[in-house]
Amino acid sequence: MKTVKSIASKYGLMLLVPIVGFLVLCIAFQGTVSMKNVPSLLKQAVAPAILGWGVLFNMKVGNWDFSVGSVVLLSAIVGGNLAIILGLGMPGMMVLCILVALIAGAVVGLVYYLLKIPTIITSIGILLIYESISAYVFNGSGVYLPSDWKLFNSISLMIIAIVAAVAAHLLFYKSKIGYNVRAVGNNAVVAAANGLDVYKVKVIAIALAGLFAGVYASVSLGSSGVQKIVGSMGSMGTCFDAMMCVFVGMSITRKGNLIAGIYCGSLVMQLVKLCLMALGFPSEYNSIVISIFVLFFMSLDACTNGTSVRRKASTQKIKTSA
Repeated sequence: MKTVKSIASKYGLMLLVPIVGFLVLCIAFQGTVSMKNVPSLLKQAVAPAILGWGVLFNMKVGNWDFSVGSVVLLSAIVGGNLAIILGLGMPGMMVLCILVALIAGAVVGLVYYLLKIPTIITSIGILLIYESISAYVFNGSGVYLPSDWKLFNSISLMIIAIVAAVAAHLLFYKSKIGYNVRAVGNNAVVAAANGLDVYKVKVIAIALAGLFAGVYASVSLGSSGVQKIVGSMGSMGTCFDAMMCVFVGMSITRKGNLIAGIYCGSLVMQLVKLCLMALGFPSEYNSIVISIFVLFFMSLDACTNGTSVRRKASTQKIKTSA
């Protein structure tokens, strides 16, 4: 009985929110939203969740890295074109995208480590540089995979998602890196006092975000076959989508697994987009509505955490007085 209660307390809310949300949409938009939408929703939630798992390391450690979207852009264009030139096929494309993204993420971290300026400033500067490089290399044509290359199907995406989820879980919960990230995120001053190099941990978190950005780039390119160039901070939207998945995931995950919670958060965001589409809402305003939705979850999480802190303080005060 205790085991059932423990599982329910850890995973009940993160599962309940997307399920209830979907049922509400089915009732509200009968004939438009139905069980037929489930496979596509599950598939569409994969890529943002993968990027969200990388962004989790950044956000947990206190980094505000807005360059992640430009890392995706650069790695897809460079990795995809190199795979075409070298004739490496889809497996080679995946490896090159991940390798380029890891290097690009490491460069962001190195610049931050050397300059010791806030990550938000560093990442925006690097974002502009990466977008410019992406628009310049390979004659600014982006990347188009050959028509004879077989794009990823649902089974391929499921396998990639499972591998990425297991890797994220092991890195975040079972490795020294994950322990250090969580230690710095909980209290950087205490972590430094215990011998941790806070800057180094933040650099590793940025590099890990780059690693998952490469996986995201390979999934996105392998599913669509195309990656066009963007400019004027257009890649930042990709970063915001991942951050929203993390915010929502953290809000609906209490003592449960954050990796699973972020995927559920990605599902929630897909439901919001589906709702807006069913309402015929202009697509240019989607970001505004989604941002308001995320702020609601952040406020809910802050209120819950605040109540929890006050309860702990009250309990400690009672024990002290006793």
